[in-house]
Order: sequence, then C-alpha cells, then structure tokens
Amino acid sequence: MEIRKIEENKNEYMEILLEADPDESIVNKYLEKGDLYLGENDGKAVCVCVITKYDEETFRKIERFGNNFLY
Repeated sequence: MEIRKIEENKNEYMEILLEADPDESIVNKYLEKGDLYLGENDGKAVCVCVITKYDEETFRKIERFGNNFLY
C-alpha cells in the first residue's frame, strides 16, 4: 500500500470519510484544520485518515479514519 498526503480536492474522499463519521459538516471541519492522508492499493483508494495538530510541539490527533476495501 502507498500512503500519500492529499493537498487539494479533499472532498473527493468524502464517501470513505463518511464511513468513519456520517456527519459531513463535522468531517468538513476536520478537513479544514487537518491533514488528509490517503492509502492506495494498486492505484485505488482503500483508506483515508485526517490528522489534526493541536499544539506547536508534537501533539497530533487522528480525527477520522475510514476504509473502503470494496475498491
């Protein structure tokens, strides 16, 4: 599996993110303040993770993790 940070068009992965939290407005808030990482297998999205930073030192938190192994 390859993991990469997504900088643009984060909403493309909303379907997978909504598996972790069905409230799209909350997911959008996390996407605004966090970093989105995409896991791909053979070029197909299989999981996403939103990580937010809470302080300037090192503390980060995984806010949402969704997977879609149907792809």
